[in-house]
Amino acid sequence: MAVIPESLSLGELSHLEDLGIIDTILNVAVTGVSIAKEIEAIRASREATKTQDRLAKMQISIEQQRAAQEAIVKEAEA
Repeated sequence: MAVIPESLSLGELSHLEDLGIIDTILNVAVTGVSIAKEIEAIRASREATKTQDRLAKMQISIEQQRAAQEAIVKEAEA
């Protein structure tokens, strides 16, 4: 595996560009950013799904509480 130094001379950069290495490095960087964005979108989607599931469970709980309260009121009225 090649090690790329932190700084390169203009001649070294030109040589790397002639070999097509600069384009490869840029393509890898762009692909990496794209993959990172996809991963973030997947994580956000999963979190939204978890939140929706929690809200649905809360709604069911609220509906169950209402039904129980209505049953208590009906029993008290009887």
